[in-house]
Amino acid sequence: MIPALLRLPSFRRQRREDVQAALEVLRFAGLEDLAAADAQSLPLGTRRLLEVARALAGAPGVVLLDEPAAGLDEAGIEGLQTLISRARDAGATIVLVEHNVPFVMSVADSVWVMNLGKPLVNGTPEEIRNNAAVLDVYLGRGAQPLDTVAKVAKGVAAEQLLAPAEVAPSTVGAGPLLVADRVSVGYGDLTVVREVSVELNAGRTTALFGRNGAGKTTLLGGLSGLLPAGTGTIHLDGRDITSLKPWTRAAKGIALVQEGKRIFRGLTVHENLVLALPRGLTRAAAAERIDQVCDRFPVLAVRRNHRAGSLSGGQQQMLALGSALAAGPRVLLIDEPSSGLAPVVVQELLTAVSRFKQEGVAVLLVEQLVEEVLNGHAEQVVVLDGGKLVHSADATSTSVDEIAASYVG
Repeated sequence: MIPALLRLPSFRRQRREDVQAALEVLRFAGLEDLAAADAQSLPLGTRRLLEVARALAGAPGVVLLDEPAAGLDEAGIEGLQTLISRARDAGATIVLVEHNVPFVMSVADSVWVMNLGKPLVNGTPEEIRNNAAVLDVYLGRGAQPLDTVAKVAKGVAAEQLLAPAEVAPSTVGAGPLLVADRVSVGYGDLTVVREVSVELNAGRTTALFGRNGAGKTTLLGGLSGLLPAGTGTIHLDGRDITSLKPWTRAAKGIALVQEGKRIFRGLTVHENLVLALPRGLTRAAAAERIDQVCDRFPVLAVRRNHRAGSLSGGQQQMLALGSALAAGPRVLLIDEPSSGLAPVVVQELLTAVSRFKQEGVAVLLVEQLVEEVLNGHAEQVVVLDGGKLVHSADATSTSVDEIAASYVG
């Protein structure tokens, strides 16, 4: 402490050594050219490399990585593959938790597969790739959507706990509900989304695609009011809401489900749902609203008094969606609900999202699983590239190849 306060030579020497060591780690990660950059301004893939580099800075013998590839595009995954391989070759033991199977197979020497909290099988990547049990359980081969009941008894199969309940189709019309006209959104002086126009219709889902950094999350921030619109207008039911604060937009029925399972982890499931309720409900109406959410997601009824942080990733995402449902939304903005989740859970979540529109909700869904979403989960498709709208069409007339073309330029 004293050498630091007095700036003694020993402190200055140690500081030079620390800076040099940090630069060596950045060079090891291929990030030396970004040493002076603001970390928060970096793209997601580069930030992920920086996170791994920080873990390596202390020269650990064992590095634990929890789904580092979640949300990364192909370039980001390639960079992560290179860094993990370098760390392994340098002598570090890497323990990797990951749902991206091709990524796992490219970097792992040994693979353990878990199912419902228990080890299913372990082996080499090639052995796992050809294991029928793994394909059936992990990839959900032959799985069908499950019908569930509102009151789930203790001991019900885990698949039923994950499955959202069926709801009857709605007869609500599909007219324009939210209209964004030539909206530009950014952060301070940095404009990310440039003059994007999009319409969200009641009872329909619009899928928003685009590679990482295209501006998808920024657009959702602009529509929800978390970020101000620099130019353009946003109308809800024909009324200009461009200048309204996010809490006012929420009160008018715009709900945002952010990426990353944004829940209150220290509170119970029930407390999370109570916080999401709109103001002014009677006690009976509030209880009925929460029961409706639990009918939709029975696992939340079973885990009602559990802390949200103790839920699995898929259950936490259901709680995030359930909290949005508790708010009674008219417009639902959902940012990559499948990120980091197993394929079986992803299917259930996409089915749950599709059911929102059956109640007349206008849904804007940001998702990387293009083929899955186009398979009956959206009516309209818009694509962003470099912050600009490059494609807008009916889902039935949009092919996966068209979307892929925008991803690779």
